[in-house]
Amino acid sequence: RITLDKETVIQRLYTRGLTDAKDQIQAIWTLDTTKLSMQVQLETLAAKLNKLNKEIGGALQQQGETETLLSKKQEINGLKVAAKDLAQKLKEQEMILLEKLYQLPNLPDESVPFGIHAGDNQILYQTPTLPTIVPDGLAHWDLIKKYDLVNFELGNKITGAGFPIYKGKEKATEAGYIEIQPPILVNETSAYATGQLPDKGQMYHVTREGLYLIPTAELYLIPT
Repeated sequence: RITLDKETVIQRLYTRGLTDAKDQIQAIWTLDTTKLSMQVQLETLAAKLNKLNKEIGGALQQQGETETLLSKKQEINGLKVAAKDLAQKLKEQEMILLEKLYQLPNLPDESVPFGIHAGDNQILYQTPTLPTIVPDGLAHWDLIKKYDLVNFELGNKITGAGFPIYKGKEKATEAGYIEIQPPILVNETSAYATGQLPDKGQMYHVTREGLYLIPTAELYLIPT
């Protein structure tokens, strides 16, 4: 999308508060242009190598080893070294470009207005009757205890703070939703696909297996 309509991408990113969108997109544009140039150079080297190999093959059948053939072989060796070096540089360039792309957030829809903070959100719909908060109403953490929905103490004992145990009070199924319990571990591809990576500070990493603990259930559900 960036190569097709750079200005629109910049505007969309700016809409969601990315004030340096122009600089980021320009950097990506430059990296991509350099990558494409390197690809062309590599293809040119490959074509030269192919041509020289054919010339040597034909000449050997006709007249055997000559000084010209030795020169061509030396040229081929030089081109092979140059091609190998360029291929490595191209690979590095592609990795740098990929990392830059991973750092970009998703583009908002054209209808989304500019916004950085929650206060910038626009109310599109509001239920006609808002609930009345009574003076002695309970906070959500008190309601959790009252209806026995979460066991914080046991979760803290088993794993630590921030790992509560939710109990069987699922009401969403009554509204037509389907309850799904996905695996709590995902591979790197899934984590990248949902935007959790490359920011590894968002997830716990099981280094031995190369897996990541999911921060939310949709991380597993979206790629499927």
